[in-house]
Amino acid sequence: MKYTIVKIFIGLLFLSQGLYAHPSWSIVVDKHRNIYFADLAHNGNGTIWKLTKDGKLTALLKDTHSHKVMLDKEGNLLAEYVGKGDREGFLIRIYPDGRTETLIRTEDGSKFSVNCDVALSGNVYFNYQKYIWKRDPAGKIVKHSNHRLEAAQSLYVDEEENIYVPDKGVDNGILLKIDKSGKAEIMARDLISRLDRPRDFHNDVLLGLTKGCDGYMYVAELAGQRIIKITENGQTQTFYRSEGDWFPTGVDFFAGDAYILEYKNKNGNNGPRITRVDESGNKSILFDYDAYSENRPDTRKERNNSIEAIWLYILGGLGSILLIVAIRKLIYNNKLKFNT
Repeated sequence: MKYTIVKIFIGLLFLSQGLYAHPSWSIVVDKHRNIYFADLAHNGNGTIWKLTKDGKLTALLKDTHSHKVMLDKEGNLLAEYVGKGDREGFLIRIYPDGRTETLIRTEDGSKFSVNCDVALSGNVYFNYQKYIWKRDPAGKIVKHSNHRLEAAQSLYVDEEENIYVPDKGVDNGILLKIDKSGKAEIMARDLISRLDRPRDFHNDVLLGLTKGCDGYMYVAELAGQRIIKITENGQTQTFYRSEGDWFPTGVDFFAGDAYILEYKNKNGNNGPRITRVDESGNKSILFDYDAYSENRPDTRKERNNSIEAIWLYILGGLGSILLIVAIRKLIYNNKLKFNT
């Protein structure tokens, strides 16, 4: 009986860690103004969505843990995701007719990591053991740069195959540029907002990034609830700031307009929504999942399941505390027996 209780507590402890996962940080817009984004908050492990310019939402893949979506040179959707059990990394292509093609599937992080981006040439760049590696279309893998990263969670590759990496572990957050030859330089420093509290190293991070139509880099910075624009000589501007409890995790540009992916708390359990900022600075909310799901029976059921999950997380936290207390008591009693 005691052994069964301990197993339940351990299971609940691992479930409770889901509260601390980062949300997805990727959004891309194709030439038809279709918007693709990933979301970990709905349909099991998450969903890869397509939102048309007319507002039609389609789930392309469900129960899929993905942080990053991309477009290849033909405009097909690419997505990375983690397989069940968090052991396998996948890179897939999704065609307009819904067909999927698995490009990479491996349990070996030295061959592919889901912290990646794909160049127009087909080269896949990924972060493995704090270095950037390149995998060409034939599967040949080489270390791309000798620059060591500290705490990088995302990366972006531009049309010239320059790689941009936000690293929260250096100088209060930097944006690093690594060119096609592997040479690295720091573009900007001190990117993470300093708030009137100790820094939360897990949640005060730099996530999604892209190059704007103006040629400047834009980075989502969660502590300040903003999108940062990096200008000349490492100068920065706040391009966009989320309101209230919302915070941005990703951004993309098309025809001068910015499309911003937002969530409502730093664990990404509410939302997402998509806000467009046009060239004149006018803001409009294109999509809000909470409003979309308000009168849908399937999503009402999903919300009920989410409430049950929250209680499970709470019980998991309590269970972990009780487990620690029980182990400490067991150790203490064993010491008493040994001493007597």
